[in-house]
Amino acid sequence: MENFKSEFVRYKDLGLAAYREENWSVAKHNLLKAAENLCHLALKSPDKVKEGYFQEAQKLREMVKKIPVVEINEEGSSETKLKTKPLVKKNSKEESSSTSFEDIVGLSAVKEEIFTKMVYPFHYPELAEKYGVKKGGGILLFGPPGTGKTMIARAIAQELDASFFPIVPSQIMDKLVGESEKNIAHIFAEARSQEKAVIFIDELEALAPSRREDNSPIMQRIVPQILQELEGVTQYPESNLLFLGATNEPWLIDAAFLRPGRFDQIFYIPLPDQEAREELFRRQLSHRPLAEGINYDQLALVSEGYSGADIVGVCQQVAGQFFREAIRLQKTSAIAQEDIEIAIKETPPSVSPKYLESYKNFHLGKKS
Repeated sequence: MENFKSEFVRYKDLGLAAYREENWSVAKHNLLKAAENLCHLALKSPDKVKEGYFQEAQKLREMVKKIPVVEINEEGSSETKLKTKPLVKKNSKEESSSTSFEDIVGLSAVKEEIFTKMVYPFHYPELAEKYGVKKGGGILLFGPPGTGKTMIARAIAQELDASFFPIVPSQIMDKLVGESEKNIAHIFAEARSQEKAVIFIDELEALAPSRREDNSPIMQRIVPQILQELEGVTQYPESNLLFLGATNEPWLIDAAFLRPGRFDQIFYIPLPDQEAREELFRRQLSHRPLAEGINYDQLALVSEGYSGADIVGVCQQVAGQFFREAIRLQKTSAIAQEDIEIAIKETPPSVSPKYLESYKNFHLGKKS
């Protein structure tokens, strides 16, 4: 909770400072991040302060709506407009068009299972009907942060050429009391109107927390609403709609979501193994100036326990150091093995062994 509180204060201060300076893009980004952290804080807070946090987050989002946007008109000149972003984009295939399964390193068994469940029935409808494999449905992706859950969701939508509807919990929770259920129903109705659609809720635990632990009247209405919509997706043998949920904390999700018939399948998305880590380093470093003799196998060994996002961060860190040095000295230098290993040592993995054990235990519990 302290982390959410400190991040809220930091982003709010940055956002307000940028707002006063009329640096609109920076102001918008930071104020939205402040609102998002405040919503996370609210979900983990006692009822007596929860509503106050949500109301303050709503004020920040209303402030963002009033930020002017500079656009280029057809004549090529700039003009300032007030512009608001809808909760969901209609026909939003562009949301996923840049991500494919080829971008996802490793996870071959998981990807094959997902193809069998979510992709092949759309590509081979006659065979699916013959073997009684239905189209559509819901799956839950869980695992440590930075392992590619969001990429998988976008890749599924891209593979199917489906409209992609990403739902951010803070966008739902910021709405006034009584409006949240309507927003959820609207999103599912909009998705069903498409030829093919993927609804993706990241951080599902924020929208579907255990009702035993969260007595908020908002949650007492939202959780049944999502369950109702989810049942409408999973119970029909032929559906044009896929529902994907992702979570870093599956043990916080209301137990009703994890019962058979709600999610057709639950997939554990683990940290990358050694082979995947090696490939991640190759991809991240391939377009950067490198010294000879880079030992990718060694990099994979010394980065055990790192997520894909951690490895991306390490490569960006060392590249940033050399970039700054090139500016200072006015000449470029090649990144060496030692430089990368130093960056790894200076950047510990984001997932602790204790936290990782919780995922393994949850996974074993779901399999038994």
